[in-house]
Amino acid sequence: MTELLHLEGVVVTNYQIITDIGIVLHLENMSRESQCIHCGSKTEKVHQNNELTIRDLPFGEQALYLRINRRQMRCKKCGKKFTEELNYLPKKRTYTDRFRKKIVAEVLNSDLKNTAERNGVSEQEIETMLKDLGEELITAKPQGLKKLGIDEIAMIKGKGNYYAVLVNIDTGKIIGLGEKRTKEALTEYLKHWGEEVLSQIEEVSIYLWIGYKNVAEKLMPQAQIVGDRFPVMKQVNNELDEARKEVKREQLSIKNKKNKENILAGMAKSKYALLKNEGDLVEKERKKLEEVYKVSPKLGEMHKLKEEFREVFEKNTEGNEGLFALSDWLKKAMAYFPKSCQTMRRWIDEITAYFDNRTTQGTVEGINNKLKVIKRRGYGFRNFKNFSLRCLLNWHFASLFYMVSSEEPYLARVEAEIYDEDPIFKSQDKTLIAVHYARIAERALSERDKQKMFSYTYKVGILGTFTDSGSSILFTTAVRKLPTVSYIARHLNKREIDSILNKTNENGAEIGYLCVGETVFQGKGLILFKIDKLRNKRTMVFAQSAFGKTNLVKLLLYHMTRDTSYGKLIFDLNGEYFLRGTATYGLGDINENSIKDNVVVYTDKKLPEIYKTENRFIFVGKVSLNMHKHLAVGDILNFGAGFSEVMKSFLLYLDEEGVSNFIEKIDDYADNPSNLYRDFSDFFGEQKKDAKGNIKEDFSARKTIMAIQKRIRHLIDEGSLHSSSSNLIENVFKCLKQGKTVIIDLSLKDNMDASIISTILVRKLFESNKEEFTSDKPEEVVNAVVFVEEAQNVLSQEFVKSNANPFVNPFVRVAKEGRKGSSGIVMQIINLK
Repeated sequence: MTELLHLEGVVVTNYQIITDIGIVLHLENMSRESQCIHCGSKTEKVHQNNELTIRDLPFGEQALYLRINRRQMRCKKCGKKFTEELNYLPKKRTYTDRFRKKIVAEVLNSDLKNTAERNGVSEQEIETMLKDLGEELITAKPQGLKKLGIDEIAMIKGKGNYYAVLVNIDTGKIIGLGEKRTKEALTEYLKHWGEEVLSQIEEVSIYLWIGYKNVAEKLMPQAQIVGDRFPVMKQVNNELDEARKEVKREQLSIKNKKNKENILAGMAKSKYALLKNEGDLVEKERKKLEEVYKVSPKLGEMHKLKEEFREVFEKNTEGNEGLFALSDWLKKAMAYFPKSCQTMRRWIDEITAYFDNRTTQGTVEGINNKLKVIKRRGYGFRNFKNFSLRCLLNWHFASLFYMVSSEEPYLARVEAEIYDEDPIFKSQDKTLIAVHYARIAERALSERDKQKMFSYTYKVGILGTFTDSGSSILFTTAVRKLPTVSYIARHLNKREIDSILNKTNENGAEIGYLCVGETVFQGKGLILFKIDKLRNKRTMVFAQSAFGKTNLVKLLLYHMTRDTSYGKLIFDLNGEYFLRGTATYGLGDINENSIKDNVVVYTDKKLPEIYKTENRFIFVGKVSLNMHKHLAVGDILNFGAGFSEVMKSFLLYLDEEGVSNFIEKIDDYADNPSNLYRDFSDFFGEQKKDAKGNIKEDFSARKTIMAIQKRIRHLIDEGSLHSSSSNLIENVFKCLKQGKTVIIDLSLKDNMDASIISTILVRKLFESNKEEFTSDKPEEVVNAVVFVEEAQNVLSQEFVKSNANPFVNPFVRVAKEGRKGSSGIVMQIINLK
């Protein structure tokens, strides 16, 4: 019973079950001594015993009470009396700390009356709990704060009344609200945290306001200040929109009616085609964008610059590389976006600081949106203290939309349009869902009321739908079946939770607890994941950065290494799958034979001695490929740059064997271009001769080959990519056939080299399997699951859509067709889109 109770420092000595009341557990303190609150010394002298009955978390359906002895002690040193403090019992209260937190979590998303009735407490008690916990949060100092976000929210729109919002970027939680957005008020608020908190802050992400910068420099001089780029992006969009309006106004003075109508037709309904991210445009908007480019070259150029600006930040640019890219953009954009450029020049240090650790205000912006929801639900919250209290409690104890009462399961109505990947839907390139969130009132809502209250519209992507028929539960993925348009979205019921937990799968791998929003279903047990599901499937792991995608995949791999009926291939971008990191462990830290015998590692790193002496895994060698042997035409065109049409034509003329021979002899062809006519007469024809019949030197052919040679030097010269002695691909395939887990450590490669190596390996695996699968040698097929980090970078939209491209990204091919050739793929993705 003591273990079940899970309260530190006590032991259960007896229990009672009282009809219509609940369970009563009798507790005894394990420690005989207590610390004096007056002088700090410890004493065992008891002055008086005081028995007390308090409420605790329910045990199943039964209310649970704890019978405790809260002793009054007398200090031997100072002689004063005091009542001992119990860490699980708030001062002057008759319920445990964890019980009041449960109640607060419920009431924040329901109402006082229903929460009180459900839990057998009074409304006055709940109000006391809210006040106590709120006061503790308001006065508490943040713990372990490294990254601070500072933003603001307008309490009354258009009135200039702003509250400062302070956020722990690492945890995504509000840690404070300032009543006034002034330097003086913010300084005073931050000072109460104390030097011990402020001195530990490493980064401060701020909205671009000089007051925030001054406060950060004064109180946190050691911290790096990171400017929020989103206001600049908004300003760029505003200037682009103003230019759009100006182009339309200019047409009023054009006398040529035909030209005027043509331009106005091209500009009609063009706002969102210009302002939306180009990658998010649907087909209709793309066509409109093409029309704008034709009728207004200036707007076309501004749109290109706008997209370039966004790409500077969204690409994996680091340090000085980001500064140089932004400087280049400023030079080109000054004539088109003067206001935005001036803002960036004023804040250049703070904006480019983003490239060091890629810290953004994204978390803060998301919190601001939730604050607006709280404000709407509270009819405005004109009282700052009440608003602050409600916000802090919501973030620390409850999910905004969690509905506790089974009588109010209504969460949202979803208007859904899901477009499949099949050709009949090819004109639609993304999942669109409009979700109308209701403000759930403190009473039961009629259907008419519910419809009226669905007034806030959001676009969200969904993974699929649960259907509980009563006899069976079915989960349907969104891409394979269109969900019913306009259906009620609700919380998972008990049967569906059990289905997700996979409780009937006794051999399932334990991978953690089910979590929906901020609700963790610990009491339901661990998820028993069926590892075999990953074979021959395309699997996606969605989560924002630092939310544990890699740790989850490492856990899955740990279980998968034991099964040698298929191989596992991992492209390790950060070198964390086999080695210990600063805060996490790798597979090499697990002292088990299944790891030692079945994990194969290629790395350029110098391994710590313990990994080598104890043979923690099979270390094969460094990461390089025989590019002369394995480079294909598609690889050259994808990873080279600046090929002319003549160069492309020649490369496409070569077959795969011809490419290998051409690369081996490319230096000879550059020195002796006449050999080109000998070996590639079909392409170059006969070599020209002069009037006397002597062969003329062909400068054109030589220049073409030398240009190709220059553009592929990085791919074919001995170095970090190419090694003529490398048998990596052949050895990897051999290990995968043996069912081993192969880790390719790309952490010491730059982004381009890592992309080249992983792309060629996956392409060779796919092509080999496809060939063997259709031949009479099915035993030669390599059964393997490929693991890809940052998959959004390799599954790019342009490759997904360009099915006519003969060199389609191999990751896309594996994702679409790999299961036909016994290849599965597990993709870690930050953005659901």
